[in-house]
Amino acid sequence: MAKHFLKYKKGLTIMKNTTDKFQITPMIILASIEFIVVAVLSVILKIEFYNALPLLISAVIMFMHTRVSRYAFLIGSINSLIYAFAYFYMKLYGSMLSALLFSFPFQIATFLNWQKHTHKGTTEIRRFSNNGRIYLFSAMVLIWIVMYIGFSAIGSSYVIWDNSVLVIGTAGTVLCTLRYAEYTILSIISSVINVVLFACMSADDITKIIWLIYSVYCVICLAVTFKKIHNGIGREK
Repeated sequence: MAKHFLKYKKGLTIMKNTTDKFQITPMIILASIEFIVVAVLSVILKIEFYNALPLLISAVIMFMHTRVSRYAFLIGSINSLIYAFAYFYMKLYGSMLSALLFSFPFQIATFLNWQKHTHKGTTEIRRFSNNGRIYLFSAMVLIWIVMYIGFSAIGSSYVIWDNSVLVIGTAGTVLCTLRYAEYTILSIISSVINVVLFACMSADDITKIIWLIYSVYCVICLAVTFKKIHNGIGREK
């Protein structure tokens, strides 16, 4: 049984039940390719297990996100702890804090909140107000400046990109927890910055290429999620 976003009502996206058979879709194929490529490169490049594991798990999680599945957040919360460990060894302290202090608890909260607002196969995704967007942007700029100063002081690597991922990604996580559709926009921006970040890191260390591949995969998956939610056509298992 699948569930599809079929219409909007009072600024909410309404998700209803409908019968849907399992099919081999382009996203399933893409997820499989990404998983295999990351796994093979991890072996060839002799990448540490803790570096490859969260990416392999995330291949499945991101596919679940393309189906707007609330269970992606439950699995993702556990996986964020593994990410925090990997980021620590890469000296990406902003990403580490984002995974440990924000992604982990907020993904659990997101799962519970989405579960709470799912009744008889119906889940509501809200729209953020224009004033809310202005306040959010202003807060993000202020926090970015403060965090940039802090991370620069402790010697964080690639501080501009790392700090941007922390601030934008955290804002997206909060909006997602509160069921605002705009979380997909911030998540895409954060993932694009991750592509730049890991492209720079791969130039210095070829083993980081698996993170670059995953970041590109994230952008594609989140673009699909954005299209489904904002066009009112989502699905959840």
